[in-house]
Amino acid sequence: MLVKVYTTNSPVNSLDKSLNYTGDFSYILGQLEDVITLVLSKPLTTDNIVKINDVYYYVSDVEKTFNGLTKVTIKKDYLLTYQDELKKGEYHLTQSSKPDETTLQYNVLNEKEVVKIDSDVNLEPTNDFILRTWG
Repeated sequence: MLVKVYTTNSPVNSLDKSLNYTGDFSYILGQLEDVITLVLSKPLTTDNIVKINDVYYYVSDVEKTFNGLTKVTIKKDYLLTYQDELKKGEYHLTQSSKPDETTLQYNVLNEKEVVKIDSDVNLEPTNDFILRTWG
């Protein structure tokens, strides 16, 4: 598969990342997953974004191995891959810290309707937010 490589200084959790194309390479991959490990002779860095079959991935981990090879873990970048659809949609956002133990449903602490997502809004990394869409 053709892997296109970009560099970025944008945070992982942002829309409208600024990408600079740096080149591409071929890599034999089976099925595309949300998390992929590549073994490369030319290393990538955490400033890299890769695009495989119109799906964007960010580099989450780089580990030097033997014989000059580098093991690179990439994770699917949902915000970049689906940014056009995200900008067009209307969403209801809910926030909860933990599920109700009897129903395993998350208790809604606050809820608001979001009509527009600004591209310069960055979310802090946390495990306390859930995005629920319907419609």
